[in-house]
Amino acid sequence: FVCFIVRHPAALKRWVSTAAILINHAQTASILASMRLDWPRSLLAIASALKLNLLMLPSAGCFVGGEDGSSFEQYAIYASSAMLLLLLAPILTRHVALCRRRLDIADTAELVLSLIYSLLFTFGWSLVLDYLAYAPDDFQRMVDIASYGDGSALFTVPVLGALLLVLLIRSFGNVLAFKRGLSSGVWRRPNSCAACCGPRPIPPRRLERQVAYLVGRFARHAPRWQIVIWLRQLLLLLLAFISDVVFATAEETFDAVRYVIAAVAIAVTLVFWRLHRRALPFAFRFQNALESCLYGATALFLALAMVYTTLPADPVALRVSVEALMATVLLGSLIVGAVYSVRHL
Repeated sequence: FVCFIVRHPAALKRWVSTAAILINHAQTASILASMRLDWPRSLLAIASALKLNLLMLPSAGCFVGGEDGSSFEQYAIYASSAMLLLLLAPILTRHVALCRRRLDIADTAELVLSLIYSLLFTFGWSLVLDYLAYAPDDFQRMVDIASYGDGSALFTVPVLGALLLVLLIRSFGNVLAFKRGLSSGVWRRPNSCAACCGPRPIPPRRLERQVAYLVGRFARHAPRWQIVIWLRQLLLLLLAFISDVVFATAEETFDAVRYVIAAVAIAVTLVFWRLHRRALPFAFRFQNALESCLYGATALFLALAMVYTTLPADPVALRVSVEALMATVLLGSLIVGAVYSVRHL
């Protein structure tokens, strides 16, 4: 996928943008499934596979030793270390290329960094927030483990969180610099201060190459829509984080609070659905229609999860029926969306 985008930037608006819509929908479903509702085990397995959460897969937890606290630490170490390597590789490549005055390689490395960051955005922030929700209860035990030389999770996950935050701010600055260049004709290097560093101009083609994935997937009138997508994902992740915290600290009021959190998540989805309908940020009509339908499927999926949570254990047939309907909405939206997209590509 990365190689395809680097070699075929002209495909961003059609092929890549359509694939990104489906990927974002799958990641959104995985975020919703991490909220503290009563989820069917089959749906948890599907959503965890979409988020690459090995601990929640029924047959994959053995790779990290089960589902206890130590397995989470191992999982956090492996996952955060892998993401750090993936993110740091293009950063180092860019700096080496700039030192050697290979601007084309540096710009391509910036493009690859933005692409990898976007693909890992949901998974990375989910891991960091899960760590924050988990760490307070077992922090002293983790410190004790670290004193014996096996506390990498104390360092790798916070470092990953800091890097994700820095890259978010950096990406926001890159997109704003490109938007400013389009609207005013002033092409200045991203994240530079004109007052203290001077104007620091940059050729438009270089900046366009650097932010190709962040802005090139959208219509000309909506170059900042990637920021809107990230904001939506962050809000949903924060709601999932709040549900984890409430579950751990206020079990007596959790049953009522989790419905409130789920209702707020539906409201967030509807608000961003409305924003999408007003902006129509994609270049092709079928892409905007696809995104709109997936927003509806997301809201319906979460509403069905709330219904499933309220159902008693008996009769089992009713719970199985709702579970089948939830699976149909989740998988059906992805499959139908993919078929619909292929027919219009």
